[in-house]
Amino acid sequence: MTSALEIPKASDALKQTLLRDHLAGKTGLKALSRRLKPAEEIDPTQDFEKLAQGISELEAINGEMVIAAAVIVLSHSMADDVFAATCALAIELDPSKWIPELNRERKVSLGTLRDIGMDAVFLIELTRFRNQLAGRSLPNRAELLFRHVRIDHHTIVRPQDPTYFKLSTLKEADDLRIEIVHGSGLPKIDLERSKNTALFLHEAALTAVRSLANAYALVLDFDALLKRGSQKEQ
Repeated sequence: MTSALEIPKASDALKQTLLRDHLAGKTGLKALSRRLKPAEEIDPTQDFEKLAQGISELEAINGEMVIAAAVIVLSHSMADDVFAATCALAIELDPSKWIPELNRERKVSLGTLRDIGMDAVFLIELTRFRNQLAGRSLPNRAELLFRHVRIDHHTIVRPQDPTYFKLSTLKEADDLRIEIVHGSGLPKIDLERSKNTALFLHEAALTAVRSLANAYALVLDFDALLKRGSQKEQ
């Protein structure tokens, strides 16, 4: 995903290609400009070339904005899957620690207690709770995970680094994703902000896995973890 943000290296070539197509009449811009302005008022060496150049610049910028937004959405989706999987595995590894998260007002019949016992009742409720995690936001899921597992930051990522994991920064990334997906129009996101947000979300996902692994002395298969998380949500 981060390689998609290398588009500035190709932007100049893209602008030149678009400009050549506009000037050659391949895009319909020349025909449109003639409809909007009488032919005798057009200086083909100045007016139209300036128009074509400006349109080419806008097209390249819009392309960058779309890619910047897409990278954030995809990175958010990846982090969301990882936090879902780590929460599910944390519940399985230490169910008793998660019992306080259950709805204490939920009623259970005496017959159920007699037939399957209290431990089985709690197990059923924890399974229900785990399956409902899919409906929670990414920041809510992260806050829930780190309520039970100590955050283990990467040793070389310093607090002033934009990728350093903070729940507040995760909330900002989640709000940006909501604005992109559900807003009335695509927000103006420069490539630097998109890159930093994507890298932060990647580090957030790694922080979740690292924290869980260190808390329970686990050696995790990252691909298997994601697969397990997606199966739990089905």
